[in-house]
Amino acid sequence: GGLKPVIRGLNPDDVNALTSSLIQILQGQGGNLESLFARTSSFTNALADNGQTVEQLIDSLKQTLATVSTDGAKFSRAVDQLEQLTTGLA
Repeated sequence: GGLKPVIRGLNPDDVNALTSSLIQILQGQGGNLESLFARTSSFTNALADNGQTVEQLIDSLKQTLATVSTDGAKFSRAVDQLEQLTTGLA
């Protein structure tokens, strides 16, 4: 579930290179903009090749958001409890 089916179809080196380019640009190294566009193109092509998986992911997210909006208070409490648990374990 989640992003795993989409990510599984992507080249890890492309994802890492794209992420690295984004970080460098956000840190003020604008000379990497051309590299970012090239990597973004490769990344979006890979996503396009997995269009059906992306659609399924979006549908799943819609269902999840509908559930969260219906049971927002319960979800919020669960997130708070999870945060307390992870803080206690850390």
